Order: sequence, then structure tokens, then C-alpha cells
Amino acid sequence: EWDRLLKYLSDQARSALAKELILQNELDQSDDLDVANALLDETKEALSVIESNSSLMQDVIPDMRTILPVLASGGSLQPLELYQVAKLLSLAKNTKQSISLLSQDSFPQLNRHAPALHALEDLQRRIAASVDEGGNISDDASPRLSQIRSTIRKLHSRIKDELQKLIHSSKVAKVLQEPIYTIRSGRYVLPVNANERNTGTVNGIVHDSSQSGLTVYIEPVSVIEPTNQIRLNESEEEREITRILNELCDLCRQNMDKLDTNYGALTKIDIVMARARLAIKSGGKRPELIAVQNKAT
Repeated sequence: EWDRLLKYLSDQARSALAKELILQNELDQSDDLDVANALLDETKEALSVIESNSSLMQDVIPDMRTILPVLASGGSLQPLELYQVAKLLSLAKNTKQSISLLSQDSFPQLNRHAPALHALEDLQRRIAASVDEGGNISDDASPRLSQIRSTIRKLHSRIKDELQKLIHSSKVAKVLQEPIYTIRSGRYVLPVNANERNTGTVNGIVHDSSQSGLTVYIEPVSVIEPTNQIRLNESEEEREITRILNELCDLCRQNMDKLDTNYGALTKIDIVMARARLAIKSGGKRPELIAVQNKAT
């Protein structure tokens, strides 16, 4: 019933890769007495950590099984994938710090994992300052992006102020179906009574009409140019975001080995902690192993 036991163990793991490795029986195993005892010691240490309510490995490891290969092949990551890289680095840092609080004498096996963990704090901070948990690129990602977005916000505000003036002017108000402005095809428009379209009261470009045909949506001449400027700045914003993402991906690739090592080390620790959780759940006790020599018959 080994497969059944592996399923129980995988249920205690918190990361996708750890669960996968357990179910595939990719575990540290040995018929060498010293190695087997070291593995049992490791599980006992993890059990002590859990019982002491340590913060070690409290968070779930991000699933990097598709992210790291994309980086390794020279591909580009999406913002949310980069955020996962930052989470991995944050977890590596926190785990290393938690292990450092464990006595070398009392927790020698868990301390073995510490050298394989790399915080890469500069990279983690750079990603965290650029991408939020929703996958949005922050204004702080670059001075240029902040400047572009500030310009866009000012243009939007300028257009809205102009539209409010038109809506509240006695001349324009009487030809509007409603005293509001809306957006059609990315352009700011006013809902003008179709019968008033050619009176010249609202000069501009017609972008749409209502289903009934009673309303036409006109972009006033006075907001055409600032809206064009928004479009140009939005294109520049997209180019700057692409540049930022490529730069972050390049930085990740420069640290590819350490990212891969972090993922492997955290996964191994997750498996160790899973062994301890299963021991607690099943009321397991550490067995005492002895070497048995086979006698020739």
C-alpha cells in the first residue's frame, strides 16, 4: 500500500511540485543506515518546528513549473508571473531567516537547506516595486512611466472639465438627450438629439448612434486633439511597460540558477514538513533502526 501512503503524504504538502514529486515517489530514500537515520532526524526536527509554532514554511510556494522554463528559453513573463517570482524570493528569504533561528546543534538537518536559499533582495524589491498582486504595473516601475501616466491623467481631467462646461452651457444643454458625457470607441462624446445633429450647436465627429436612431454621439471639436494626445501617450505607455517587463525578465534570467535552486530547496523543505505533518496526523513515532547483517547459509 505504498501508493496509498504517498497519497496521504502528498495531501500534507503545500506546493504543487512537492505533491507531484511525492506521488511520483521522487523522495529521498536509502537503505544506508546513516542516511535513513538522518532522514528520520530531519522529520523529527520538522515536527519540533511545527509544534513550536515556528513561521518556517507557513506560506505556499508559488508554482514555478512553467515560469522557470519560459525564462530559461529566453521567453517573456507576464506581470502576474513576475509577481510569482517575487513571492518565491520573499519566501526564500523568510525561510532562510527562520532556519537561521534554529540551533545548529538541535536542528542540523534542517540547517543543511539554508545554503541553497538565496534572497536576491534587489531583484525581489525591483519586481515588487513594479508589479502588484493583481498583475498591474505600478507608476513607480520607472520615472518615464510615471511621467506618461501623469500626462494621461491630466489630459483626461482637461477633457472632462471641457465637457462639463459644454453640458452646462445653455446653448448645448438644450440639444442633449441627457446632461452627461460618455465614451464610444475610446473617444469622449456627448449624446445629441439626432434632429439637432446638423444645426452646428455641437461641432464635432459622430462616432455612434443609439439603436432607436434618436441619439447621435458626437465628439466635440474642442476635445479631439487632447483625446488624440491621450492615444499617443497610451501607445508610449505600452512601449514603456514592455521595456520594463523585458528588463525584469532579463534580471531574472541573470539569476536563473539561484531561482531554480530556491525552488528546489523550498520544495524539499515542503516535503520534509509534509512528512512531519503526516507524523502528527497519524500519531507516528520515530523508529529506532539497527543494522542487520545477513549470514551466509
